[in-house]
Amino acid sequence: MECNRCGNKLNEDERYTYQDKIICEKCYMDVGLRKEGCSPNVTDTTGSSNSDKKDIAE
Repeated sequence: MECNRCGNKLNEDERYTYQDKIICEKCYMDVGLRKEGCSPNVTDTTGSSNSDKKDIAE
Protein backbone atom coordinates (compact mmCIF):
# COMPACT_ATOMS: atom_id res chain seq x y z
CA MET A 1 0.00 0.00 0.00
CA GLU A 2 1.19 3.57 -0.61
CA CYS A 3 0.33 7.04 0.63
CA ASN A 4 -2.41 8.66 -1.46
CA ARG A 5 -0.79 12.05 -0.92
CA CYS A 6 2.96 11.56 -1.52
CA GLY A 7 3.20 8.00 -2.86
CA ASN A 8 5.53 6.57 -0.19
CA LYS A 9 5.20 2.86 0.51
CA LEU A 10 3.40 2.13 3.80
CA ASN A 11 3.42 -0.73 6.26
CA GLU A 12 0.16 -1.70 7.95
CA ASP A 13 1.11 0.14 11.18
CA GLU A 14 2.28 3.34 9.42
CA ARG A 15 -0.93 4.42 7.75
CA TYR A 16 -3.48 7.03 8.74
CA THR A 17 -6.87 7.90 7.28
CA TYR A 18 -7.61 11.51 6.45
CA GLN A 19 -10.66 12.58 4.43
CA ASP A 20 -11.18 8.97 3.28
CA LYS A 21 -7.60 8.70 1.98
CA ILE A 22 -4.78 6.52 3.31
CA ILE A 23 -1.73 8.68 4.06
CA CYS A 24 1.68 8.33 5.75
CA GLU A 25 2.63 9.83 9.11
CA LYS A 26 4.51 12.75 7.54
CA CYS A 27 1.52 13.73 5.40
CA TYR A 28 -0.79 13.25 8.38
CA MET A 29 1.32 15.68 10.39
CA ASP A 30 1.34 18.13 7.47
CA VAL A 31 -2.44 18.19 7.14
CA GLY A 32 -3.15 17.91 10.87
CA LEU A 33 -0.91 20.72 12.02
CA ARG A 34 -1.89 23.45 9.60
CA LYS A 35 -1.90 26.82 11.24
CA GLU A 36 -5.12 28.72 10.88
CA GLY A 37 -5.69 32.31 11.81
CA CYS A 38 -8.14 33.39 14.44
CA SER A 39 -11.69 33.69 13.26
CA PRO A 40 -13.15 37.18 13.59
CA ASN A 41 -16.57 35.57 13.97
CA VAL A 42 -15.79 33.75 17.21
CA THR A 43 -18.21 34.56 20.02
CA ASP A 44 -17.01 35.24 23.54
CA THR A 45 -18.71 32.65 25.73
CA THR A 46 -17.26 33.87 29.03
CA GLY A 47 -20.07 36.36 29.59
CA SER A 48 -17.67 39.27 30.04
CA SER A 49 -17.61 42.35 27.92
CA ASN A 50 -14.89 44.90 27.17
CA SER A 51 -16.44 47.24 29.76
CA ASP A 52 -15.84 44.58 32.43
CA LYS A 53 -12.10 44.57 31.77
CA LYS A 54 -9.88 46.90 33.76
CA ASP A 55 -7.06 48.85 32.25
CA ILE A 56 -3.74 47.34 33.31
CA ALA A 57 -2.27 50.83 33.83
CA GLU A 58 -4.81 51.65 36.55
